[in-house]
Amino acid sequence: MRAARALIAHPDSGELHDQEKNALAEIDAAIAELKSVADDGKGVDDHPGIDTHARWIPRLNKAVEQAVALGCTDAAAVRHLVVAGELAHREQPLRKIGSLECYERSLPVLSDYDQLLETVTP
Repeated sequence: MRAARALIAHPDSGELHDQEKNALAEIDAAIAELKSVADDGKGVDDHPGIDTHARWIPRLNKAVEQAVALGCTDAAAVRHLVVAGELAHREQPLRKIGSLECYERSLPVLSDYDQLLETVTP
C-alpha cells in the first residue's frame, strides 16, 4: 500500500488532481485502519524507493507487454512487474545448522538402477 501511495503521490503531470487526492486519502485511511489492528512501526512514507523520474504510463505499458509475453493476464503480476526493478531483498545471513548435521547423508549411487533398467526389455 505504501508503494502504491508513493506512485500515486508522484503523478506524471507533477500536480495532484482530485482523483489522486481521493486515492491518497483512501490509502491513508486504509493504512490507518491496518495500523490500528497491527502497528508495524512504519509511516506512510516508509516504502520501497521509486524512480520519480520514470513516467507511469510507459512503465505500466512495459509491464503489460512483459506479462503478455509471459502468457500472464493477472493484474497482480502486472503490478509486480511495474515495481520489480525497485524491489530490494535483504541478504539473509547463513545459519549454522549445528545439531542438524546428524541428518546429513551422502548422495545415492544411481549406477545400480542403470543395471536394473538394462535388464528390462520393452
